[in-house]
Amino acid sequence: MENAVAGSAQQKYPMTGPIRIWPMVVLAVTGLTCMTLPTLLGMADSFRFMTLAFGAVLHLLLLAIWVLFGSRAPWSDRALFLILGVVGLVVGFSIQDKSLGIMVLLFGTPIAATCLALTLIGTCSTPWPKRKWIAYASWFAPLSLWLLAGVDGMMASFAPELRWRWQANAEARAELRRSKEVNKPKFELRSVQLKEGDWPRFRGTQSDGNANDLGLTLSDKTTAKLVWKQPVGFAWSSMIVVDGLLFTQEQRGPQEAVVCLDAATGSEVWSYSYDARYEDKTQASGTGPRSTPTFHEGKIYSVGGTGIVTCLNAEDGNLIWKRNLSEDCATPIAMWGFSTSPSLQADNCFLLGGGNTPNSKDSICYDANTGNIRWAAEGSGETYSSPQLVELCNDQQIVLSVGPNTIGRGIVDGKERWRIKSGGMGNTMLQPIRFGKDQLLIASGEGDGTSLVEIKHTGENWQASKKWSSARLRPDFNDVVVVDSMILGLTKGLLTCVDSATGEMHWKKFRFGSGQLIALPNQNCVLVLSESGELSLIRVGPKEPTLLHAWQGIQGKTWNHPVLVKNRIYCRSAEEIACYELE
Repeated sequence: MENAVAGSAQQKYPMTGPIRIWPMVVLAVTGLTCMTLPTLLGMADSFRFMTLAFGAVLHLLLLAIWVLFGSRAPWSDRALFLILGVVGLVVGFSIQDKSLGIMVLLFGTPIAATCLALTLIGTCSTPWPKRKWIAYASWFAPLSLWLLAGVDGMMASFAPELRWRWQANAEARAELRRSKEVNKPKFELRSVQLKEGDWPRFRGTQSDGNANDLGLTLSDKTTAKLVWKQPVGFAWSSMIVVDGLLFTQEQRGPQEAVVCLDAATGSEVWSYSYDARYEDKTQASGTGPRSTPTFHEGKIYSVGGTGIVTCLNAEDGNLIWKRNLSEDCATPIAMWGFSTSPSLQADNCFLLGGGNTPNSKDSICYDANTGNIRWAAEGSGETYSSPQLVELCNDQQIVLSVGPNTIGRGIVDGKERWRIKSGGMGNTMLQPIRFGKDQLLIASGEGDGTSLVEIKHTGENWQASKKWSSARLRPDFNDVVVVDSMILGLTKGLLTCVDSATGEMHWKKFRFGSGQLIALPNQNCVLVLSESGELSLIRVGPKEPTLLHAWQGIQGKTWNHPVLVKNRIYCRSAEEIACYELE
């Protein structure tokens, strides 16, 4: 009787043999490998993203080929699976939360393929008429769950920050908390003067990440006390602290804002807003400004995510002048938005424009008092970095990282002095650092990693050459710092120390994701702010590091650089800002 039933089913569902499972298993394994292995191995960001994206597309194509030509299922079921699959993806993409973008393609399909492979293995003894519906369910069920999800973007590892789609996103949560904040006492307006120990620009006085930690003593008994904490508008900007005032940038709905807070209490002193909103089309990095304001001679200079440049009176936030960097440099908004922070020297304001299209400009100099353009230099590639002011071979220069190159330009005319290949495919976001006489530290997450470059000048000839390169120190999101004879940075999340004379690695220890760090050179310490908002004070040496104190400082994804002024640490994420006092 059983044989008769089996024979009847075989006639109704003609098959050329048992379902061929091994190709599906291979697809599942390769899909998960493309999704995870490049990150685990610490490969370059450009390679990781291409592997993730193109791997997902190729994965779907191979899946269709398996269904049609390698599965051995009845032809009617092969056609039904493909039709349902295409219709399901089209409908799913049309009704999913818009924040997901292509997340389902990147992450959902490899997971669904794994579920399908495991189901086919586990149902080997189940008759095909029943087994096929179980297989369909194992594919569509995990994909359908994505319809319940939304994302707040990606971590630097490209892992999605998932939430329920009916929950407010990170920007809306921050805005809601900020709107509920109780009004604090008003700060009395006054003139603003740079004081010793202040932090007037991105990454400190010399833009090298070194804090003025004189008078501070750290030990394993050091603790951190919360002074204040409050919501902040979405942005990846860092902060500057001058004369008891803290300046940063925020997204406030349809407007970008430059904001001044009382550094002692966190209460708002003034804000200047204008209509502008940068939105990352990939949904990976979110909305809002990416740059950090600069203080110079009583003025605050800032750049928004869409390239709006403002010069404000530091005392009251009144506008002095405004420009559009995208228009002035003839370059479109870069994929991740304008991220350059202003560098000031005398009455010059230097910025990087990107220069990623024909006839565009990679760097520009404005009159710091009027906003008039003094010069603009021909483009050499896309950038998310900032101009660095240095003196090399007795010549004042701005050094910029654009595309795969680092370039030195004269500050008077912007003419190129020298260039050297420093990275891989470009998208540079790190700062060159002055190191020794006529030398620069140039860090990259691709290419040679971190290099010590020496600049020479003879007559009209300029020459840049690498004294050493270290692929062991390959930062991408975070800039490196120098402590004594050590160079430190985060290599794919691991705190890494190399010798400044040779580039040889001393050690790798502690994992912080794509966080940021600054140096406390007099203490032989670094302060690391992890991607998840944890703060760590670490004493460093050539042999090994010692963790002095660690605590959860803020909530939310944190790509923003921390600041240290005297014994107070200022830190922020995309959602909140806080001040801690070291004791």
